[in-house]
Amino acid sequence: MTSEPWSVIILTGGTSRRMGRDKARLTVSGMRLIDRVLASVPDDVPVVIVGPDPQSHRPVDITREEPLGAGPAAAIAAGLRRTHAPIVVVCAVDMPFAGPLLAPLAAALRALPMQTDAVIPVLDERPQPLCAAYRTESLRRRADALGSPAGASVRDLVAGLQWQAADDLPIQRLMDVDTPSALVAARDAARLIMDTHQEVLMDEWIAAVAAELGVSADVAVDVVLDVARASKFPLPLSST
Repeated sequence: MTSEPWSVIILTGGTSRRMGRDKARLTVSGMRLIDRVLASVPDDVPVVIVGPDPQSHRPVDITREEPLGAGPAAAIAAGLRRTHAPIVVVCAVDMPFAGPLLAPLAAALRALPMQTDAVIPVLDERPQPLCAAYRTESLRRRADALGSPAGASVRDLVAGLQWQAADDLPIQRLMDVDTPSALVAARDAARLIMDTHQEVLMDEWIAAVAAELGVSADVAVDVVLDVARASKFPLPLSST
């Protein structure tokens, strides 16, 4: 069990205008983006998904922003209504490599004084509030202060929070997938990661296959590989 409860809100319900299709179901290295995020969340950590039902074998709480398409601030506000842990990590589903950052972000915030409301990674001098850890009550107060969050930006939502930049985290994992060309770049990056960190990606892939098959990820690797071949589940070297 974790030393202090935390939870995750995953935002999957964006309009995907630039991508043209549901980003949560896009695949990188044979794994759907939603599965890549879920694979990195410990089993005892509650997950709220704001968006369509991802058809995941992992138990998740599903809700939607009001009205539909009201934007990420409204989506976070909807997720907060289902969140009870003192720390919540928000993650957009279109960051295919961000999953391993979630637990370290929660731990970083846990280690800071209560006056610190959030830990937010900074990439190219730009805060990344859609992959960040927050004190749940602090973020809820900001959502309440907005009144109706529909149409508000995430920048509006987090304005006024006392936050600290995330240190010693591989922030290159914050690469997002907003367009078809960005998806190609992510798949290329995944192949590079596979060349240098094959064991890590294999662990992620095994977790995804186990979730798809509804079995424990502790099952023998050879068994997972045999079942995956028989069911034609994409192997981790796949780039589609």
